[in-house]
Amino acid sequence: MSSLNKLITGEQQVIEKVDMMPPGESILVALAIDPYTLKFIKSHWQRTQYRAVINWLTKYQSQPNASNLEKVKGLLEAFHHLFEIAAWNQALTILVVKIFNHENDQLHNQLFSWGYYKEISALYTKFLENLDFLNPDYKTIFLYGMGKVYYAQGNLTKAINYYQQALDLARTLPASQQEGAILNCLGVAYQSLGNDTQAIDCYWQDLLLAWKNKNCQGEAAVLNSLGFMFCQQEKFHKAIKYQKESLRILRQSDNLSDQGRVLGSLAQAYGGLEKYDEAIKYHQHHLKIMQDMKDRAGEAEALCNLGITMAKQKETQLNKPLEFEDYSQALQYLEEALEICREIGIGLTEINVLWNLAGIYQKLGQKNLVLKYSQLALNIANKLGIPIKSFKQLRFD
Repeated sequence: MSSLNKLITGEQQVIEKVDMMPPGESILVALAIDPYTLKFIKSHWQRTQYRAVINWLTKYQSQPNASNLEKVKGLLEAFHHLFEIAAWNQALTILVVKIFNHENDQLHNQLFSWGYYKEISALYTKFLENLDFLNPDYKTIFLYGMGKVYYAQGNLTKAINYYQQALDLARTLPASQQEGAILNCLGVAYQSLGNDTQAIDCYWQDLLLAWKNKNCQGEAAVLNSLGFMFCQQEKFHKAIKYQKESLRILRQSDNLSDQGRVLGSLAQAYGGLEKYDEAIKYHQHHLKIMQDMKDRAGEAEALCNLGITMAKQKETQLNKPLEFEDYSQALQYLEEALEICREIGIGLTEINVLWNLAGIYQKLGQKNLVLKYSQLALNIANKLGIPIKSFKQLRFD
């Protein structure tokens, strides 16, 4: 069995993909596991674990209507059996198997997009806590991944801590592909805490790095982040300029998820200019992409912002006190967003949804619901250490 470092630093076999899951037999080839040679393994414990790996990869079949987690259960179970016998290199191969979808993402990244934060956090932790000799490139990726998980859950302090560890390590590596992405995420986390100075510093470092390395995808990502910051500062025309340049770059590639995020940012800028028809069009396009990508966190964010924009449009259009039916569509989108937030545990978006629900019910004069939703939002914000002033788009006062 080859060492972990040999696997990571060497060329890895490309696994062909059929449907969502690659064929189990091709994964066994990539793992260098031959079912016919198991009998030569002396340890009964090891033979048992390898037999379980083979069975999970070749015999497990999910139901047609199964959840995404059930569909990749065979891979996850194989991972755990390999980890049991300290087959680190083979376990890592499972983690980076490519799943057939819109972007053919690796298993660990796909679990994140689907919103399975508990599961992906457990996988990262297994490596980070048990393998001091993990190759620095992969250690950087896993530290960065842990930061993304904590950010999605709204734990900004822990997210920043992991991003900083990943950044420090990435800067020790030659030609690291992660440094720019980490800087961008670090900037977003600081921005969410209301620390615009540190956020801008991270963004400009990232942009200079993207220009230096001619990294168009990285440039597009940071331009969108800068655009969103300008939007929060109510510099809407400047925001749109940055966001449209970001979208122009991204449309030269097939990266739909990033295009969707930029569309969502553009929608908020147009909403700030009170061009609500334009804003709603971009929000709906953003929502459609996130739903097609099965990006649960992105879907919740798009639903939330669409609901907020629809409420503002009604308030602008109708020259009379609004009633419940005037807000019905906005409330429906916000409630759908809240359901997803609670299902996958995304604290930042949940605070936003709750705070805006409180704002609508305040307009409707329903004091009990105002108190209910605003208190829930404050409880989560206090628990996570997030200042409410960071939510510039919130309408409750």
